[in-house]
Amino acid sequence: MDDGVRKWIARTARKNFWRVHSFYELDDLIQDGYICYLRVRAKYPSATKPAHIMRLTQITFLNYIQDLARRRTTERRVLMTEALCSYAMVEQEPHVIMQSAPEYVQRFFRFMQSDGPEKLQKPFRSNHKGRGRETSHRRLCRMLALRVNETPELPQAIAAFIEQ
Repeated sequence: MDDGVRKWIARTARKNFWRVHSFYELDDLIQDGYICYLRVRAKYPSATKPAHIMRLTQITFLNYIQDLARRRTTERRVLMTEALCSYAMVEQEPHVIMQSAPEYVQRFFRFMQSDGPEKLQKPFRSNHKGRGRETSHRRLCRMLALRVNETPELPQAIAAFIEQ
């Protein structure tokens, strides 16, 4: 591997690290860049010009970073805070606790007892014309049939009620 490829991989990893920093280390990303280079060399043995090899490595590594970032954001996961998980461990009678809860919290827990967990595992919807995704608050309001503007931020409000 020539010095130009090595420097480009390190620079690109640093520039794109913000996209994967919550679950990936910079050194690991750089090492993955080197692996992308080795995969290019193995897949294209006929590529002999340094510029051609460099471009193939660039495309491969940038696609790899894009896939890492996309996989993390589209990964199916249930929207539950740690407080909600600890609430499930509480050994009090749920109906006693729920009597003092606001209507939107009661709806949320009824939703979670029915088909809520399966619905929450589905990916978030895209916003207008595919730009971004809906927020957690909008998603929960849609699923609970609540008006977005008339309801406090649901993830924070539910967590605050649970932590009481």
